[in-house]
Amino acid sequence: MATLIKEMLFYQRQYYKDKVKKPLFKAIVTLASRYKEPTREGDGQVAFENSRIRLDIQDYFLEHLKARHSLVAAAFRILIAQCENDGFYEFLHDLYIVELLKRGWTPTERGFPMYRYWDGDLPNDNLMESRKAYQNLFQETLEKVRTMRGENVKADTKGD
Repeated sequence: MATLIKEMLFYQRQYYKDKVKKPLFKAIVTLASRYKEPTREGDGQVAFENSRIRLDIQDYFLEHLKARHSLVAAAFRILIAQCENDGFYEFLHDLYIVELLKRGWTPTERGFPMYRYWDGDLPNDNLMESRKAYQNLFQETLEKVRTMRGENVKADTKGD
């Protein structure tokens, strides 16, 4: 049985590229254009602080990204608009981030720098100096989230 990465990058690479990814990316960009452009002020102004944070991250990404610019812009447009107008998607997005933190997610070591896609500063191999630094950062963030929600901060120490 082939792993997903082998299936998509080796055995069926051209099929996924031409018949799956290309039409999917085109559809995302096309459908995203139907959403009003989220902005900080004026027409399309967002109401929530998390949406403003997403706009800041979007601007940062689009400033430094050298590949798939229109796809990433479309994905942010959909994410921001959906989270702004539908609490269900805001809940799912929040829960996804919290679960990443709780489970000790760290960026993947890729074995090569990502400068071909990015023109801003990158830590060594997209990682901080050590995985422990990321784990500490994520644990601190998770504790802040739990404190804001009034939860027992030290209840889940699964990763220590």
